[in-house]
Amino acid sequence: SNHKPNKKPDEVKPVESATKPKHALDDLVPGDPAVLQDITNHWAKDSIQAIVTRGLMLGKTEKLFMPNEVLTRAEFATIISRIIGQRDSYVSVDYKDVKHGWYVESIQNISSLGILQGYPDGTFKPRAPISRAEMIVSLARTMEYLGLYEAVDTNGVLENFKDVDNMPIWAKDATVWAIAHKLVGGYPDGTLGLNRTVTRAETARILESLLNQIN
Repeated sequence: SNHKPNKKPDEVKPVESATKPKHALDDLVPGDPAVLQDITNHWAKDSIQAIVTRGLMLGKTEKLFMPNEVLTRAEFATIISRIIGQRDSYVSVDYKDVKHGWYVESIQNISSLGILQGYPDGTFKPRAPISRAEMIVSLARTMEYLGLYEAVDTNGVLENFKDVDNMPIWAKDATVWAIAHKLVGGYPDGTLGLNRTVTRAETARILESLLNQIN
């Protein structure tokens, strides 16, 4: 396994960590999708309404969800933080480009758990779009953290997709898991498109499937 020597020894952990962490979904403040004016005829309307009602995603403005906008890494970090809850203590990671902003706590929260990390150059790139591969791997790690991840037999799952040879090796297991649990599928052209960006609407759709896993 990928042993990292700089991990804290186990005895430092508080006793409570023997019990598996619980999700924080029940603590979220529910949103009101009825105020959103730009989802009425959208293909992902039902998913968006469900996710906003859970308080997992909010509008970009009071009345606009902006479903076709690309999701950023900072926005995604905030969503994951809402799922797992903001922890009281963590070892913060010193990113050059995460010094201040609405997203600092969320990024530190999930980054310190290794759910979504920065780049070798010391940046996190909060405003950059998250790729499908990054999102899928982060969701799998979130489920691992919650003790809800079950690995899936990889045989034969990926062979049907045209672009399987371009798949990042680090995303393979998580992608098979995500396909098996209906979080993602292929595009109409037969590709998985793991390097593509993800819209806010697509994110809502994926999160809806994830909630079915958690609950």
